Amino acid sequence: MAINYPTGIDTFTTKVDNTNDVMAVDINDVQDAAEALEIKVGINGSAVAASIDYLLKSTSSANPGHKHTLVNSATDVTATAGEINTACDGILATAAEINTACDGATAKNSHTHNQAGIDNAAVGQGELKTSSGSVSESLGALTLLTLPGGAYGFYPQIKSNSATAYLYYVKLWYNDGSNHSLGTSYTTHIALLGPGSPIVIYAQQYYVTASGEVHWIFILKEKNGPGLSVYQAPDHPCFGNRGIVHPFPNYDPLKYDIIVVNPTNEDVKRVTARCTPKIGGGYMTRADSLAGIEEDYTKPERDFMEAFWDMFELQENKEADWPDIPITVALPKIHKGKIISDWRFMPQFDQDSKPVKVKPIKRVISKPNYITPLRIKEK
Repeated sequence: MAINYPTGIDTFTTKVDNTNDVMAVDINDVQDAAEALEIKVGINGSAVAASIDYLLKSTSSANPGHKHTLVNSATDVTATAGEINTACDGILATAAEINTACDGATAKNSHTHNQAGIDNAAVGQGELKTSSGSVSESLGALTLLTLPGGAYGFYPQIKSNSATAYLYYVKLWYNDGSNHSLGTSYTTHIALLGPGSPIVIYAQQYYVTASGEVHWIFILKEKNGPGLSVYQAPDHPCFGNRGIVHPFPNYDPLKYDIIVVNPTNEDVKRVTARCTPKIGGGYMTRADSLAGIEEDYTKPERDFMEAFWDMFELQENKEADWPDIPITVALPKIHKGKIISDWRFMPQFDQDSKPVKVKPIKRVISKPNYITPLRIKEK
């Protein structure tokens, strides 16, 4: 008779000595069943897609087999609580505890963690949103300037556009023998003094930011004369410096004019690239980066304004539009009755057990009458 395997299980009758006649078909059926079993299992390294050896070992087998395509865009197989604990630190956790460690929803679908659950060493520059700005002076007199970022800034760096040795001064404040108001609001100032034009002294400050809606360039210039001091940053000077409307504390309207330029984001990208020296000489462009040309870390970077003045010039008689969109002016210190400027008092969750999200304070900055926004053009 024909065997049923592998579509069915064969049934054999037990033979008894001196009672049953063993016919050829009885031996043939057993041999056929053994051969069918060998085919099903397969030889080592079997290329037969239906064989068990192929399904378990071949990297080409899938669904079922060596590889599995999971449903619902999953990227791993389902794990038990015990497997999760073993993969972590061996400490048993309930499903509720695992969910709470995320955001209160299901652990497998939600991965938002509160700040307390993040180790200090695990937060890198990618998670810390930073930017930078700079101020400069070429007047040749001790000049007081407001640093970008203010309260959110790190220690400033300084440079000059010349490697020649000159007498420079960099101070927190200065006293020229006259009376000056410190103001009633905390601000971050720096006093710079270089030998004067064409030598420029720069101070750059990195800072924590939450904005960058508009890039700001403030230029202090003599009436009908050259520019003397410059502020540039992705944030208005009031960010981190409450009450500031421009970055020149000792501005004298009888002697100076203030000009504002707001380059586009595309212009800012181009200028920023041109600050970076490249191997072989010159300065980087984004096309250079795409072509695989590397930065030359043995050469000094240029300040943003050094690259800017190489590429653009002011259109003296063409006034630009003043930005009329809300921009970030500060990060709140109090949120829904809670002190959030100090991490010790900042709540992690709101009343709905959702992570607290603090929104930056945004305002539309009014244009002072004595400030003139100008257009720029490429050289």
